Amino acid sequence: MKFDVSQKHAINKALTSRFWIITGAAGTGKTTIINEIVERYNFDYDILAPTGKAAARLREITSKDASTIHRALYYDGDSFNRNAPFSGMVIVDEASMVDLALLAEIIKLEPKQLILVGDFAQLPPVGAGQPFHDLIKSKPECVTTLQKCYRADGAIHIACNNIREGKLPPNKLISGGEAWTMIETGEAGATMGYLSAWVKKGQFDPENDLLLSPRYGSGENGDGGIDAINTMVKGILNPSPGKYKEGDRILCLKNFAKDNMWNGDIGTVQDVTYERKNIGSLWVAWDKDKSEIVELTREQVRETKLAYCLSIHKAQGSECRRVFMVVLTKHHYQLSRSLLYTGVTRAKEGVCILGEKQAVIRAINHVNHKRTILKHLCRGQKDEVRSSNINQS
Repeated sequence: MKFDVSQKHAINKALTSRFWIITGAAGTGKTTIINEIVERYNFDYDILAPTGKAAARLREITSKDASTIHRALYYDGDSFNRNAPFSGMVIVDEASMVDLALLAEIIKLEPKQLILVGDFAQLPPVGAGQPFHDLIKSKPECVTTLQKCYRADGAIHIACNNIREGKLPPNKLISGGEAWTMIETGEAGATMGYLSAWVKKGQFDPENDLLLSPRYGSGENGDGGIDAINTMVKGILNPSPGKYKEGDRILCLKNFAKDNMWNGDIGTVQDVTYERKNIGSLWVAWDKDKSEIVELTREQVRETKLAYCLSIHKAQGSECRRVFMVVLTKHHYQLSRSLLYTGVTRAKEGVCILGEKQAVIRAINHVNHKRTILKHLCRGQKDEVRSSNINQS
């Protein structure tokens, strides 16, 4: 396989450095590079990802074993229990999602080499810190930025590149086998009406497409939030008097390490029974291993919800055919450039933005600034660290 200059640089530096960062936009070949690195590496290695979806995608694309970080560190639901150091190289994909505490747990186990791979423009972690972003800024001598996009003529890439640069994409673009559309459907009620009509026409496939919204909201008032959209879609595609029915798409909300069931895992209900109005038994095939059907405990059932529509944070690390994303001004507290970019880069073939154009503009113009001190510590600027602490108090 031929690699461009920046890809060759990334591969060589990863193989010869104790620590290296590889960053690049969607389509620049990050996963291909991970595969090439481990093909050339003649020692032990671990490929890790923050979510089950991301780890499953790595296994599918590279045919190499990949694990969630929590599983590799023997997380039991309360603490990390791995004591044995990593025996070789550790590669962390989707590293922009990794918070400071989780990265520290990896470093404690003294990998021989540590390679972080991700997209700088994506959402920072939900937890404390943003080490991937901070390390790129503070340690540029340890960073390779992949320059060439191999989907450069694709409509999604063109639109996403506009978003990265703070520009409003065109309303409609079809190019390179990809489609990009922005439809001003209006406020929440009207937008829900558009979504409902499309779902009824079969234009949304829950197995292959993603519906995204920035916040949960209420499932009752049709506010364009995740819960309202889930209620609507289930009512059209798979109505039932109970909470779930065979065929429903559901999301795990908590880590259950002993059962290899992780926060963010998505699956399909295979069977469900009821005891009066409560679920008696629930059988699920998780997307990461559809060949295995598992019965959930009562506690696990309580920690699930419908997954026809997801938050952008829950979708991060996944990949799908098409993305339908709701963007409304009433969600303005959640809107940001990185959130919009992260959502639309999940798609391989098509993106449709629904809602209010002013909300899209607001998202593009709002750049997240998470206050952290790691970049100052990396530079050894102790006085600046003290000043930052004072300013935050």
